[in-house]
Amino acid sequence: MFNEIGMQCHACDTPLLPLNSGKYAFCIQCGSANYLSERNAEDDNNDYFNQHFAVSDQIDHFRALLFSVFNKIHYFLNYGVESKFKKLIGEIDQYFAKAKVAVEIGFGGGDELINRLKDGCNCVGLDLSITAVESFKKRYPHYADRVSCAAAGNSSIEAGLIYSNALFEHLDNPESLLKAANAQLETGGYLILRLPVLTNPKLYEQELIDINFWEPCHRVLYTIAGLEILLKAHGFKIIKQASLPYYGYKVMNRLLFYGFDAMQDIRCPYYETPGLSLRVYVNALFSALFSKLACEDFGLIAKKV
Repeated sequence: MFNEIGMQCHACDTPLLPLNSGKYAFCIQCGSANYLSERNAEDDNNDYFNQHFAVSDQIDHFRALLFSVFNKIHYFLNYGVESKFKKLIGEIDQYFAKAKVAVEIGFGGGDELINRLKDGCNCVGLDLSITAVESFKKRYPHYADRVSCAAAGNSSIEAGLIYSNALFEHLDNPESLLKAANAQLETGGYLILRLPVLTNPKLYEQELIDINFWEPCHRVLYTIAGLEILLKAHGFKIIKQASLPYYGYKVMNRLLFYGFDAMQDIRCPYYETPGLSLRVYVNALFSALFSKLACEDFGLIAKKV
């Protein structure tokens, strides 16, 4: 047992106060939340993801429709930040279209990867989960040669763009990914990350339930300041960024608050959820419109300098 263990912040290397394992420690320098575990991140995450890809999640189509309606209301209520984030996503698509070679690290379900391949982008996908890789090959045999089970940096292909969505926060050693990305990217290449960022740690410290404090899979919830420090230390400069108070996070937080702990494993606001009635779901959709988040969705484009 690792009791009262100490470590350094993954973002800025500031020593963290000793804390029992299984908890998040907040960095006094950059504010990032670091998870302390007895196991390494690869083992902790593979336990979840290999099981996740082996099970077929079921979408509740009526609830998905209701979510879509309320999401549009949320978009209207938060038009400024929503439109800014939407613009960034559009710019990311343009970077993919222009890249001679693009690598997606940790492609997971492969939804983004397959869409870009079908759009004609020259992309390859890497993932540490053999289950995810085999699932992609089975569903898209025409593109089976575009994916492999490997970590960042294992490819000898010089890339103009490296992309990762919902992976960076799962790593115990983000430095390895950044070093590998820097080595693989051509001069002036781009690193694009999407991940949840900690925008209001005080809310979590007040015992706000937040879907992104996901033990043990989310190893670090970075602040924007922490990300800037980390990327600069490994030869990257953030040139574009945007954050979004994602409505789906808000809905899942409300469901967690109502006692639906299965949401931590389901991780989708409109998949079938045991015991969830339509009345409670609608109440969660409505109350989520006006709730606050400790963590927001975040995207950044960084250039190799």
